Amino acid sequence: MLDCRQEIMEFLHKHLNKELLRFITCGSVDDGKSTMIGRLLFDTNLVFEDQLMALKSEAKYKRTEDEIDFSLLIDGLQAEREQGITIDVAYRYFTTEKRKFIVADTPGHEQYTRNMATGASNADLAVILIDARNGVLTQTKRHTFIITLLGIRSIIVAVNKMDLVDYSEEVFEKIKEDYKELIMEIHNKFPQFHDDSGDLRKRERGIFFLDNLFFVPISALKGDNVVHRSRNMSWYSGKTLLEYLEEVKVNNTNYDNKPFRFPVQYVNRPNQDFRGYCGMIVSGEVSEGDEIVVLPSKVKTRVRKIIPPVCRKEINDKPSLDSIATVSRSVAPMMVTLLTEDEVDIARGDVIVKGDALPDMSDSFDIFVVWMHEEPLKLNKIYDLKRATTKLTGYVEDIYYKINVNTLERQKSKEVHMNEIAYCKLTLSRSIPFDKYWNNRYIGGLIFIDRITNNTAGVGLISAKSKSKHILCYEHKLRKVDRERLKGHKPCVVWLTGLSGSGKSTIANELEVTLNRMGVHTYLLDGDNVRHGLNRDLGFSKEDRVENIRRIAEVCRLFVDAGLVVITAFISPFKEGRDYARSLVKDNEFVEVFVDAPIDVCKRRDPKGLYQKAERGEIKDFTGIDSPYESPEAPEVHVKTHELTVEEAVGKVLRYLEKIIF
Repeated sequence: MLDCRQEIMEFLHKHLNKELLRFITCGSVDDGKSTMIGRLLFDTNLVFEDQLMALKSEAKYKRTEDEIDFSLLIDGLQAEREQGITIDVAYRYFTTEKRKFIVADTPGHEQYTRNMATGASNADLAVILIDARNGVLTQTKRHTFIITLLGIRSIIVAVNKMDLVDYSEEVFEKIKEDYKELIMEIHNKFPQFHDDSGDLRKRERGIFFLDNLFFVPISALKGDNVVHRSRNMSWYSGKTLLEYLEEVKVNNTNYDNKPFRFPVQYVNRPNQDFRGYCGMIVSGEVSEGDEIVVLPSKVKTRVRKIIPPVCRKEINDKPSLDSIATVSRSVAPMMVTLLTEDEVDIARGDVIVKGDALPDMSDSFDIFVVWMHEEPLKLNKIYDLKRATTKLTGYVEDIYYKINVNTLERQKSKEVHMNEIAYCKLTLSRSIPFDKYWNNRYIGGLIFIDRITNNTAGVGLISAKSKSKHILCYEHKLRKVDRERLKGHKPCVVWLTGLSGSGKSTIANELEVTLNRMGVHTYLLDGDNVRHGLNRDLGFSKEDRVENIRRIAEVCRLFVDAGLVVITAFISPFKEGRDYARSLVKDNEFVEVFVDAPIDVCKRRDPKGLYQKAERGEIKDFTGIDSPYESPEAPEVHVKTHELTVEEAVGKVLRYLEKIIF
């Protein structure tokens, strides 16, 4: 009897200490998500006998005795069984020798976007199913965008129904390449999704802001490469789906290598001799003696004691604090009670951090919103908001754009309806400490609550601090029109864009000299010169390039306000950056000049030898080699420098400028 009890305790201890992986499955309608999970459970011997009998009975009723419908193990709603689709999020728990798993089977329909976002909010990994017959579809783009928006950084792409394409390697490889292009598109359009501590080497592996990206060809119906290796795909040398799930190292974006964050959930004050601050460490670690800062008050103190979870009665029953069990160090995601050396004012909703890693503070944010309520999100409507343990009120001051989740295009709107996603400016009733959502889900995420029904209306993902409502524009006594009158011409931005070596700087210099001879007040901004001063802190990553152009655009706006014709010579490879620069001035004050030359011509010119270095791998993310250039679609002036002389190119720009500045 003792041996049996010991074996049971050993088994329970082993099971308790297994690593838990939460993952989500998503895909287009009828891609086989539920069937895949059912097959996973069946082949790992986790289907009970009565469940198996019910499946066989269902198959006999449908006269498909040869093929059991494993999706019935997951699809519990009658409507799901009748239509053969997933409607609600279904959670299943299972375990293997190596790991414990919680899987969320999410619906693929666009009208269930909120259901999918709910399932993805706590997942560490996503399994995206793609029908081998159809390849990467619009729905695939939608699902990938949503899971990356929600912070999932490990993806397994399971190419299902390989049996219906004769287990073709060519089909599988084509889908791999198409999906990698999709990841690149999301990377280029939404640089906000990047974790600030991201590894730049990810781009070299083609996964950009992801930690892991795996591809596995499967047949959920037949069982190929789900649990057991397929004999029909000898060309595939990778792991099975279950092997990837068991062995993939998931870098938890909430806990790993993050600054210490402790939202206070409860102040425990059972008697006059005890005051403890209870809550969960959502990231980082803390030790006895650490200096801590309480936000938003910014009061400093030190950690006196760290008490692991104990009930209030136990604390009351202890004759002294010294007899209560404590630990010297605790890490996320532990629930603890902190005691401080000093008597300080700490309340529920405060966030305790370390002094060497303070978060930013603001009452105004740029956020992504996933709306879940039947009543649309409206501008300036007051909502209750919950962030970790903090409750406050706020309103959406501006909707910058809505995102078409099928095409990733941006659309102007004054409302956000159910299942829609938008990028907005949120203003709160007071300042709070925050981290970017993709750095810390708990501190960077919040919930909109309808003040009438008390229902959850939507979720917000903090992207950045926006300009505070308390910052106002200063009105100068001398106006822009006065400066124009003094200079004798109208101001504008002449924005030269093109590949390195296309001739931008040469044309810009000659253009400025010619305009000065005509009495025009000008200033020339060149890429290399700006990086010596204003942008010396920026590198050449996608994020830094976007910020580089943003700063230049703001400088151009100031120069135009000063009444100058400002000439810029920047590669500015992304349309979004050029459009932003255009948006800062009036329509007739922005002249986009596309300095166009074939890349082989640019390589021959190559005045700085940059193309050669890029091709040798000495320079990464070089436009035209391993980073894209988005050509202007409708520039005001288009000069082809391989066909025109410098004088002819400058003359073409001048003829356009004369129409708008004089």
